[in-house]
Amino acid sequence: MTSLPDLPHVLTTAEVAAVFRSDPKSVYRWAVTGRLEANLTPTKQRRYPLDAVRAALRSEDGQPVAGADVLIGAALTRIAVSRLAATRLRRTVGALRSTRTIH
Repeated sequence: MTSLPDLPHVLTTAEVAAVFRSDPKSVYRWAVTGRLEANLTPTKQRRYPLDAVRAALRSEDGQPVAGADVLIGAALTRIAVSRLAATRLRRTVGALRSTRTIH
């Protein structure tokens, strides 16, 4: 059995949207209507406590969804891989631009 990576205590709107496979605007609406607990940072960005996301993942009868932490971890891994790929792409493009000779 593989161990799960440590999950953060709070998630961003994009991370919660990835967990639920929904649009970030839907997550925002859930927070505004009180369906999902959210805290505002000093810069007015929303952060969602991990426990609130876990609670939202519960089934209709209140039972925890099997593998909720695996689902959250997988979504965060997809985001991290996407960010890493974007960073590598930016570095490659930057390197190509710096080596290009302009006449």
